[in-house]
Amino acid sequence: MTSEIRFLDIDCIGEVTGQRYVGNFEVKLFLMLKDRAEAGKIRHKTLKDILETDDIYYLLSLLSNLNTHILKKPDWWGEDGTELKDAEPIIALATELRAAQQADVNAKKPKEKEDKKK
Repeated sequence: MTSEIRFLDIDCIGEVTGQRYVGNFEVKLFLMLKDRAEAGKIRHKTLKDILETDDIYYLLSLLSNLNTHILKKPDWWGEDGTELKDAEPIIALATELRAAQQADVNAKKPKEKEDKKK
C-alpha cells in the first residue's frame, strides 16, 4: 500500500455540546512503518496512566492513530483533537478514514472474471 492522500469531509453534531462540526481533513490513507511506530509512541505516551477500562481509553487510542494520518485539519480540531468536548467528530473521522481505506483496497483487488455460461 502506498501513502495516498485523500480529503475526507466531516459533518456531525456533538452530543455533549450540540455543536456542529463541519470540516475537511487531508489524510494519508495508509501509514508507513515509521509512521505506525510514531503512532505507537504517541499512544503509549498518551495512555501511559489510563486503564483500558476507562471510558476515555478508546477515544485517546483512536486519536493517537488518527493524528498520525492527518496532514491538514479544520481549526476546530485544534492541535491534536484532545481539546474537543465531543467524541462524535473523532468517531466520524475514524469512520470516514476506514471507509476510504477499504474503498482503496477494494479498488486495487483484481477483478474476478465472470463465469462464462456454456
